[in-house]
Amino acid sequence: MYETVVNGLDATHSRRRVENTFSFSMSYLESSCIQVTQMFYHGFDNYMEHAFPLDELKPLSCTGEDSLGGYTLTLVDSLDMLALLGDRDLFSEGVNWIGKNLRFDKNKTVSVFETTIRMLGGLLSAHLIASDSSTGMQVTPYHNELLHLAEDLGRRMLPAFETPTGIPFGSVNLVHGVSDDESQVTSTAGGGTLTLEFGVLSRLTGDPGEDLTVLILKVYDELFQRITVMGNSQRCDEILTVIITFTYFHTCPGEC
Repeated sequence: MYETVVNGLDATHSRRRVENTFSFSMSYLESSCIQVTQMFYHGFDNYMEHAFPLDELKPLSCTGEDSLGGYTLTLVDSLDMLALLGDRDLFSEGVNWIGKNLRFDKNKTVSVFETTIRMLGGLLSAHLIASDSSTGMQVTPYHNELLHLAEDLGRRMLPAFETPTGIPFGSVNLVHGVSDDESQVTSTAGGGTLTLEFGVLSRLTGDPGEDLTVLILKVYDELFQRITVMGNSQRCDEILTVIITFTYFHTCPGEC
């Protein structure tokens, strides 16, 4: 149940309004959980049967394709959901298979944004779950294979951030870096939201990431200078993302 007080409204009034808007019966919640679980396994099981180890399942033809990088994307992207559903067997099998078979030393040009949020983020989240006994999903034996893969992938992505602003190119080749004819058109989201995954990677590996730190500060400075006199909420959001992520992952001592 969510409770909130908005703009100084009476707490009782606010609570009543929230309950009327967001209150669901237990039977409805249980039914929704079952539906979500069924929908997930419908997609995941068909991917494993018809598309694995390719990136994605083509739902009409029931065939697979390497649409993003040829790195078994859907399996990596699904690991945290398997853990949330408490599927210890499939989660462990997925972690073990990826640790033994996934490699990034391939001549593939990939989307910087998609690869970061789905592959790098998927590897990092699954590593945190698999290595922590408190999650109830700890994998044994496990020797940080997913973290090592995440570090390798992260380093292969860094050339994309070597721009005048620090905002990354849209694509990068996992072996050769950024092509000379790569488009100059990109998104400020690449300079803001991606600091989350790279910040987590830096914290987990113990690597202060000096090169990445410089890039993050460059992005912050560039975005700050481009705020207009009237202000721009989108750019402010990007700056806040950079500041909060940078502060937490690079200055927070000990276990936070």
